[in-house]
Amino acid sequence: MRAKAKPLIGRDRVLEVYCTALMEVLRARDQSGAYQLADAGKIAQMPGVIAAFEEPKTPDLVLETDRISVDECVSRIVELMKSKGYMLSRL
Repeated sequence: MRAKAKPLIGRDRVLEVYCTALMEVLRARDQSGAYQLADAGKIAQMPGVIAAFEEPKTPDLVLETDRISVDECVSRIVELMKSKGYMLSRL
């Protein structure tokens, strides 16, 4: 899906940010109960549980959300956007 989106949108207009965390952390954060439902077979094709999850091959940024704060994640995204010309730095 990612490979199809970039040419359609324009490779120079897409930044791929991969947010990752350990599975235990993802399960602990899950407020909707989706992981429990997937474990019980009530959600088909749940990535990382029943279906395979394909990590992006060349993301522009990887955020290990179990290791860094939300504020740090936002800061890194903003810096990436500035470095690529999507946002202007304040003068």
